[in-house]
Amino acid sequence: MIGIAIASKGIEDVCAREISELINSHAEIKEGFVKFSFNKFEDLCELCFRTQSAEKVLYLLAESSFSDGNLIEKVEETIKKIDFSFLKNDLHLALKSYRKNIL
Repeated sequence: MIGIAIASKGIEDVCAREISELINSHAEIKEGFVKFSFNKFEDLCELCFRTQSAEKVLYLLAESSFSDGNLIEKVEETIKKIDFSFLKNDLHLALKSYRKNIL
């Protein structure tokens, strides 16, 4: 499973080191966030509770590129590939997308 920790620009390396120390996971440093793997949701919860460098900790459900073709069809294809089995019947889910490289 993949997680993302949103961090202030300039302290992504601190956030990556903190993730490594707290949940023993390698983190990939990006601009403004850190991408990392985790094995169980308890690790993600612990990171949410204990991190001091991340502004938000998120579970990455899917990742895709929509640079060509019909945007709606690409979004539908991506959503259909997501395994939602981790959700219980009485839980709710909020989805959020981010645009990159928009002029």
